[in-house]
Amino acid sequence: MTRDLRIPTRDDVELVADLFEPTGPASGTILVTSPYGWNLYDAADIVAWMREQPWFDGRFATHGCSYVGFTQWALLMDPPPELVTACAPHDFGAFVYTGGAVARRAWISRSIALASTSVSGIVSASEVIPKVIRPA
Repeated sequence: MTRDLRIPTRDDVELVADLFEPTGPASGTILVTSPYGWNLYDAADIVAWMREQPWFDGRFATHGCSYVGFTQWALLMDPPPELVTACAPHDFGAFVYTGGAVARRAWISRSIALASTSVSGIVSASEVIPKVIRPA
């Protein structure tokens, strides 16, 4: 794992990413991003940065559900040609019963699952996990 890789963006905010690389051959790249501090164009800027990296083989997928999934939808507004798939579940209806009552058990289970996982990153099948750093 390589921590704190700097990714420049068009609005002069620097994203910081962690890169997780496999010990064997890579099968592509998975981009997982967090929407915190997110600019609509950050995903495109991350892809532009990935194109320049030696580990990038020219194709990637995105992954993220719930709030993290919104960053995938932003990228899908103008998908780059290297994007081969996006996994961004969005069916929040699964957490509500007919009539609008909250499915408390589903929300609690989901919260526990989110609390026990990392939410942002680039995986070179490689995984990149961007974080925001404001310029000084």
